[in-house]
Amino acid sequence: MTGDSRPVAAPEPVEVVIEPMRRRHLRSVLRIDGRAHAWPWSRDLFTTELAAPSGRVYLVARSGRTVVGYG
Repeated sequence: MTGDSRPVAAPEPVEVVIEPMRRRHLRSVLRIDGRAHAWPWSRDLFTTELAAPSGRVYLVARSGRTVVGYG
């Protein structure tokens, strides 16, 4: 027990928008990928994948104008 029994306020909800990944998102996606993986993808690999024919889907999660995730 920490000795502080005051209730902790819940964080404010954050709106997150999921949308298709575009080349304009790559700077943010590369930054996230570099922190999340020991062997991150290169910009060229992401660019090639985004330009590939249908059958692939890449998404980003945005909070405001900030990319906070991808998949």
